[in-house]
Amino acid sequence: MVSHGLYWTLWMLSCFGQYLGEDLQFSEVANAAVGEKLVFAPDNPPSLSIDAVQWHFGTTLILTAAPDSTIIVSAYRDRGSFDISTLALELWNLRLDDSGIYRLTVVTSAGDQLTGETSLQLFERIYNVRLTGPEEPLIEEELFANILSDGTGNITSVQWMKDNKPLSPSNSIMFSSDNRSVSISPVHRSDTGEYQCTYSNPTMYKMHILSLIINCECKTFKHQDDLSSI
Repeated sequence: MVSHGLYWTLWMLSCFGQYLGEDLQFSEVANAAVGEKLVFAPDNPPSLSIDAVQWHFGTTLILTAAPDSTIIVSAYRDRGSFDISTLALELWNLRLDDSGIYRLTVVTSAGDQLTGETSLQLFERIYNVRLTGPEEPLIEEELFANILSDGTGNITSVQWMKDNKPLSPSNSIMFSSDNRSVSISPVHRSDTGEYQCTYSNPTMYKMHILSLIINCECKTFKHQDDLSSI
């Protein structure tokens, strides 16, 4: 049974119209991976006691709360909670369609209505990052090497390193347009080493390492002494 206090909360929030400005501040845009949990809380909660609170996702109501009760709508009931002391909304089992704007509305005991909003961007997790390339040692200057990377998920950045140092293009090193493969032609002994590719997004990164060995072709020359006759 809904308490009288919560009915009063709903009435207060519905009676206040639109207002200008945002009084509740959030530090930054939130990023999270699908399946994770996240807490939204203002950096400057009001010092006055709270009479009414609402959290919205876009135009969709998530919850309405008063000091003595909280009602969470059915779509969020099994994956959300609220702490009125901090005004914090916690969501878990996040989905891609949770990306968007979250808005907090507060009515204080003095009758002031405060508002603030923040945004959330969800990313699919990164899986199965791997490198493929030559499996046998190569001969210097006679052969070329292609190193291919692969992976799944929301990938916003691809970075290459060799022996823990950034790998840069050169006369013999070329990157594909999507930065997911490297071609070395011709190969030199200095190309021997560990090649590392990292796939990342704002929430996580995954990497894989491949070793490349370049050998010198040793050529044998036969020398014949000149013989002179007297």
